[in-house]
Amino acid sequence: MGRIQAVIFDLDGLMIDSEPLQLRAINRALAPAGVALSEADWMRLVGQKSIEIIRQLKDRYRFDGDLAEIEAAKLDAYRQIIQEKDALKLMPGVWDAVRACQSLQLKLALASSSVQADIAVILNKFGLDSTFAAVVSGDQVAIGKPNPAIFLETARRLAVEPQNCLVLEDSPGGVAAANAAGMFSVAIPNRLAAQQDFSAANVVLSDLFEFTRNLPRLVL
Repeated sequence: MGRIQAVIFDLDGLMIDSEPLQLRAINRALAPAGVALSEADWMRLVGQKSIEIIRQLKDRYRFDGDLAEIEAAKLDAYRQIIQEKDALKLMPGVWDAVRACQSLQLKLALASSSVQADIAVILNKFGLDSTFAAVVSGDQVAIGKPNPAIFLETARRLAVEPQNCLVLEDSPGGVAAANAAGMFSVAIPNRLAAQQDFSAANVVLSDLFEFTRNLPRLVL
């Protein structure tokens, strides 16, 4: 691994405490099909594009309905939920991590399986609009995580070689995508992901505060 020049953040579950809200949205969209996912069900699917999640669920539960229509219902539900007062919150330590990266003159990027429109709303909501030199969404790549496409595209936009990128992820699929891209993977499991296997990550940390404390040694 070369010296780290860029840090790529995931969004859902890493920067924002959104997985419970995503679960509410997918269950609202799946309700007509009589399908209701538990937290454990959902956490086995996180990190992927929503259309790919819905395709897997349709294969598993054999329900009727058009994939694109179900995805649209899920996205609409999520947009309604995140507009609810105090529904969406930043994960602890986000701003500390951002400022620590900036102080070391690292390039910052966001690579999220969420769609571009939702990402824009969320970044605006928290005043993060101008934080990232590149933002790549799930609907801008053909194949989602754990495929490395989204991270490779992010590195291309940053004009940084993949081996000089550090990725912050909260899902095993995201870690797998970072590793496949040849990047340095740092897992920060959230409350819902804590029981999953993160042994493939280069480093596993408890939260963004621990990342901030360890950043100087991680980027050398």
